[in-house]
Amino acid sequence: KSENQDGGQLAVCKLLMAEERNPLLVPALGEDNLSLTFSALGYHEDRLAETATETRGQVHTRSIFDKLADDDEDRLGAMVKCGVASILEGMVAHRQSVNVQALGCESLVLLTSSNEENRDILLAHDGLAIIIDTVRNHATNVSVAKYSCWLLYFIACVWRPNFDGRVAVVNAGGIDVLALAMSKHVYSAETQEHACWTIDKLARNNMAVKNLMAKKGLVPLVLTALRTHAALEYPSEWSLKALAVLAAGHEHAKNEIAGSDGIPIIFAVINAHPNRAGVVEHALTCLCILVSNSPPRCAATVGVRFQNGQGPSDTVFAVLQRHGSSIDIVEHALYLLYLMAYNSLTSRAEIRQRDGVPVILSAMRAFPDALDVQQNSCLALHVLMSDDRATKAGVAALGGSDLILQALQTHLMHESVQHACLLSIVSLSVAPTIREALIRLGITDALLNTMRQHNAHVLILLYACWTFENLCLDDEVRPGLLAAGVNSMVTECLVRFQGSTAPNTDDFRARAETVLRLLHAPPAPSRLPRMLTAESLEQCLGMASRCVLM
Repeated sequence: KSENQDGGQLAVCKLLMAEERNPLLVPALGEDNLSLTFSALGYHEDRLAETATETRGQVHTRSIFDKLADDDEDRLGAMVKCGVASILEGMVAHRQSVNVQALGCESLVLLTSSNEENRDILLAHDGLAIIIDTVRNHATNVSVAKYSCWLLYFIACVWRPNFDGRVAVVNAGGIDVLALAMSKHVYSAETQEHACWTIDKLARNNMAVKNLMAKKGLVPLVLTALRTHAALEYPSEWSLKALAVLAAGHEHAKNEIAGSDGIPIIFAVINAHPNRAGVVEHALTCLCILVSNSPPRCAATVGVRFQNGQGPSDTVFAVLQRHGSSIDIVEHALYLLYLMAYNSLTSRAEIRQRDGVPVILSAMRAFPDALDVQQNSCLALHVLMSDDRATKAGVAALGGSDLILQALQTHLMHESVQHACLLSIVSLSVAPTIREALIRLGITDALLNTMRQHNAHVLILLYACWTFENLCLDDEVRPGLLAAGVNSMVTECLVRFQGSTAPNTDDFRARAETVLRLLHAPPAPSRLPRMLTAESLEQCLGMASRCVLM
């Protein structure tokens, strides 16, 4: 009879059950109070004698679920107090009651959201199977759908030495349940978001699960979720994460996304949430996965145009301007610029016109220790310089030569960074004035250090020798190269790969032999083999701009 009647009645019930059949307590409470207490839990006076002999958990749980099943009454707070095991028992006892199932799932979410012990209890009482069964029987109920997807995510997060929750969810039919929930509740943002949580968890780094999800139709379902809820931040972010995971390493999923206008949708989501770092980061990640190693998908990317007439490169530059302090966003934005420039002459021209070079160099200055930022910047610069002398001059004038050489020296141990830096240096070393600057900056020692550290990496050796070949075009430079030990280093590397049939080995040997010949050639320009000069490379690239060195 307290002001908080529910709480007061539950407190009396707890006291009664703690004392069980205490003969002193029952008369003290009085019959009226006992009747009031049990009627609040769904019991009638004629059941009082029977109920008083049961344990608190049994009374509490049975009455709550009976009430839910009979009267469709919302008693979430009371149900949570029952505990995981009792809730599962109630859900089994009332399989056909949608209200019991919905509130049961919601209660389980509350109990297991941050409680590892409760998750273990749920699994020990066959909770996974009960949840799967609940969705199959009541798929049209949105509460059942959204909370069940949430519970499947919690279970997927469980890992023990003898138990992997991800495997358990997949083996129990969880993928079918996710597809069912998403297809039945397209307009429920919570259902879609919770399902995407679980998809991301199950499919990450697991190709077998990705294949199964693709077979069950989850790729178009996730894309539909993104399209439908593009105006909402968190559903968009998690849909993008799920798409990226499903597409990574899976060509069928990539083509399915691109073929369903996924690329324009992703750009639209970026433009809808320009200040939301999470959305932008995962959108860029997804775009990089889709565009990489696919000229057709890249063509679909660069062909996107928005109502204001702008295109993808405009969006990427806007992202770099807004999120220039985020390493993750910057590295993905730079990689996307590189991919677009490499696969599209139109994009390459647009990036140059938008002053892309200063933006890229600013990123290199801002994150000198970030491997991916340095690597992706050098790759983008290489492509932009490969067929344009003005861009080479612009990079050098803005201090790009120094930044690239600094990256080469700072990240000596990382092959991917060395590879990217050397590509840019090859492009720069075509121009005579830039070659002089490179010599002054210490390019010779930097290249020798790279060759020593990566003497088994044929591509790195190839690009180092290509740069030395360009440097040898200047007569006054050759004595310094000989004195520094270039001849002995190149010879040593040639011996190492003698007889090798590995990819790119023939190209390396040809470049290395050319370097040795040029090092000892007399200072007569007419004696230089024109088919091997740096100028001939630039002429080739000028005639066929897609001939980008990789």
